[in-house]
Amino acid sequence: MAAANKALNLLSLQKKAVVKEEDGETLFIKSGPYTHQVRTRDILYLEKDGNYMSVNLKDKKILIRENMNEIFDLVPPGEFIRVHKSFVVAVKHISMIEIHQLFINGVKIPIGSTYREALRARFGLT
Repeated sequence: MAAANKALNLLSLQKKAVVKEEDGETLFIKSGPYTHQVRTRDILYLEKDGNYMSVNLKDKKILIRENMNEIFDLVPPGEFIRVHKSFVVAVKHISMIEIHQLFINGVKIPIGSTYREALRARFGLT
């Protein structure tokens, strides 16, 4: 039964609309009974917390029940990078990078050892 539910959720994710507009791509993200239209350029970072994930925007946070890998497949890969098992960040919103953490909009985000080299390579930091 759990496998069937997971398959249904994956199918519904694949059917989610990604709309390209003049001012950038937008996603339709379901959160409870609501569906939010979100510009990908407004996403600061994605944070996994247990069975839920929060989509952190400039002005609000949307809590959704999705898998990190499935959501990561929906956002433009050139604009986002995974930096921790629980965090995917928008590259253009990074204000500072330290060895073990980075900052977006004043928020400290940890950099996992598994993802550190990929992040450093992405920005040419050797």
